[in-house]
Amino acid sequence: MKKLFLFVMVLGISTALMSAPPLVPTGKNIALGKKYTTNIMPTKKWQRLLKTIPNYEKILTDGAIAKSKSGSFWVSTRCSNFSGATNVDVIVDLGKEMPVAGIFSRHGARPTAGVCFPRKEEYLVSDDGVKFYKVGEFKNTFDDYSLKNQLQIKKTFKAGVKLYGVKNLKTKGRYIMVRTYGSGVGSFGTYVGHDEIFVIKGNFPFSQAVRDDKDAVSLKKLDLPENVLGYKIKPLDWQKISKEQPMFLALGPMQFIGDNEYHLSVGGTYVMPFVPVLNTKKKLSQISLQCELPASIKLVSYNNSSRLNSSTPTKKNGKAYMKYSFSVLKPKLFVKHYMYYPYLVVQSKKNSSGKAEKAYYSYSYKVDGKKYNSSNSFDIIVDPRISGKTPKRFLTGFWMPYQARFLEDRTNATDKIISFYRTLGFNCLNGGNRSKAGFDSCRKNGITVYGGAGFNNGLMIGGIKVPEDERFVYHPKTKRNRIGICPTLLYSSPKYSKILKERFTKALTQADHIYSNWEPYMFMKQGCICERCQKDFQKFTSLSDAELAKTWPGCVIDKENDEHNRFSSYQYANIIKLAQKLTREAGVDLKLKHKPDFMISYEPSFVDPDKSWFKTHNHSLFYKDIDMSIMWSYPNAMDLSAFDLKRVPGDSLTKLPKAFADAKEIVKKSGHKKANVEYPKILFMGTEYSMKTILVMPKDYYFMSLLCFFSGLDGYGTWCTYFKLDARYTALNAKANTLISKLENIVLDGKKANNAKIKIISPVPKKISGRKLTLTTVKAFKHKGKELIAIGNDHIARIYVKLRVSGLSSRNYRLYDYATGKVYQKSNTSGYSAKELARGVIIPVDGKSWTALMIGRAVKTNRNMIRTAASVKKQLRKDTPKLKSAI
Repeated sequence: MKKLFLFVMVLGISTALMSAPPLVPTGKNIALGKKYTTNIMPTKKWQRLLKTIPNYEKILTDGAIAKSKSGSFWVSTRCSNFSGATNVDVIVDLGKEMPVAGIFSRHGARPTAGVCFPRKEEYLVSDDGVKFYKVGEFKNTFDDYSLKNQLQIKKTFKAGVKLYGVKNLKTKGRYIMVRTYGSGVGSFGTYVGHDEIFVIKGNFPFSQAVRDDKDAVSLKKLDLPENVLGYKIKPLDWQKISKEQPMFLALGPMQFIGDNEYHLSVGGTYVMPFVPVLNTKKKLSQISLQCELPASIKLVSYNNSSRLNSSTPTKKNGKAYMKYSFSVLKPKLFVKHYMYYPYLVVQSKKNSSGKAEKAYYSYSYKVDGKKYNSSNSFDIIVDPRISGKTPKRFLTGFWMPYQARFLEDRTNATDKIISFYRTLGFNCLNGGNRSKAGFDSCRKNGITVYGGAGFNNGLMIGGIKVPEDERFVYHPKTKRNRIGICPTLLYSSPKYSKILKERFTKALTQADHIYSNWEPYMFMKQGCICERCQKDFQKFTSLSDAELAKTWPGCVIDKENDEHNRFSSYQYANIIKLAQKLTREAGVDLKLKHKPDFMISYEPSFVDPDKSWFKTHNHSLFYKDIDMSIMWSYPNAMDLSAFDLKRVPGDSLTKLPKAFADAKEIVKKSGHKKANVEYPKILFMGTEYSMKTILVMPKDYYFMSLLCFFSGLDGYGTWCTYFKLDARYTALNAKANTLISKLENIVLDGKKANNAKIKIISPVPKKISGRKLTLTTVKAFKHKGKELIAIGNDHIARIYVKLRVSGLSSRNYRLYDYATGKVYQKSNTSGYSAKELARGVIIPVDGKSWTALMIGRAVKTNRNMIRTAASVKKQLRKDTPKLKSAI
């Protein structure tokens, strides 16, 4: 066995244990059989590989040791896996205060699979479970964290099982915390897996136990105010959910974050989805759902993958209700795919806001002949009527989920949903389900439709059988089960041009433009090595037969082969240009009044010069031929079963601005202009809610939508599995669209200025797990004598910045915030001078929000909305202690 170095920190003194310890520590393990809690719940990612769900309440202290030669014990029912948090805390309750001589845990790693050993682990003790004392630390010194290359990491990082821990302690405590930090590298950088926690009893009197108050920390419960991200957050006990019964059905997404409210709005149309968490691979049958809604709530429709068996008037607590009984028609599909989860389309009959009573639901099903029943409830809140202004040029898009194709539409439910989205200020539908009812409603409401045509993932056309001699031929060293079309054939064959044109023509009868999910990553650097591609490659590179023999076919899987990278980009460009050409020909044949576009969708690495995909998918070769493109990314999506507050701040500004700048740079260099407008236009599509427990909070999405606008993109859209959720989302959608509509002339037509600088002056976190945070951004625009300064705050809490604006003429100014209606000026009677603005003025920006300051003359305004320099400083002093404690 190779020597394993343990670095032990006891009372701040670090010593190295030079001997190799066993994989199970010696001594009496007083954690055996004891209860414990964790700060996050085990991930379901690895549960899918297990035949049975482990007992997560006992698995870490049951004494059962996982055995594995490969280090892959995460697929063992003796192991508990965590993912998605900055650190994983396991707190063992020993039942009473005990002397402690050592604390240990076991971890497994397999870098070739992207799972590496934790970076470090800390050990803490406590008497009350609130105040903890750090008594030791183990650092991973056997992996070289200076390496950044993933291939080097896979080759050199250690695999197998290692024992982490500290010994020779002389401490005490009832509660023992093992705090583990993920590796931060590999495919699963936040992964932490244990199969046992050991606490070794000390043979010394309590009087000799030592703890240092300098190393004391206090644990705080996760308690986010409702206004931080738009929802209440009280994460559910996922261990309990997975243990109770084979299926847990909840109103999604609210009940998955412990928020038991569903918000409607006066005059709004909303979709309530019921989402299952399954902990069995066995077949479910006879699935039924009963839902009791207050009489003040109207059931507009439901998805027809369920059947409405009855609707019966009833009473609850003396109040009128309607009880609806549904049965799920295809249980096999219900278990496999979200499209078959039941959902209800509802409206409030009330014309006033307020609480509308509780809604109740129950469900039943069978597994292997055994019947299960469960019930739950939630509060329905009716918010005031919501409406938003619609931008005239900036695209504000919504996604019509695939579940919409199963909507029971006898009551014109589709039109009610889309008409409501129009009142929120949306002007386009960007992908998802296409239907005649949806298209007709969009036409009626002035909404442009970007619809799919079954030409996705680069080299596949849905619904056709590709003859073997026309297929994409993989290199022998690559194994893929995707059946693609030879790229050379796709852009050179009249047969496929005809097929594509027929597809596009049909699509344009229910769409204005064609949307293609263009992600040919499964074919990049995988082939194609057919004779057609070989000949086309030789023609493209002008290689001799001898030169070709040296490079072909190995070049197709060599990421560093520049000749094939250029050829691959050339192939994709030919396909995209052909698709654009055929789309426009189809528009002519259909005698459309507009020129239809072929839109490609891609993720940010396709436009990042530092990524290998940029080389094999070079946009500069086809940007001059297309008028619209979509970039998608889900930077703020959070797994609610592993929610970690520390990972929330700074996500958008860390990842998105560079991607936006990369895409705009390609447009500038390789795009084209029409009437002095740059093309292709770029729409960004982020997510709102994806699958069961993945969520983007409403305020976070609001921030991201305005980031698109102020960053110079041409539009934003949503990717949303379950429609647009409740009124807390739609209110922020309307707010974002309204602000954009007010400012689109100065932002879209104005020149970018660099005369505004900001500096954070309030307490904020500096790093998350060693990663630097970018929490604020500032954008300035000038147009026809007007000047706008937009300041964004990507933190969850309010930030105060010192704003400096240079280059202003000598007069007094007030700063009017279009986002909040507040006015910032020196005093109640006078504005800031140009010199004072150049020196800097303090501006507060709420969490996940923007302030959009129009600089104008100091004139009288609503006194209640004025924020003077003195009042802002006073509020900063008041907020500072609270902001410090939140870090």
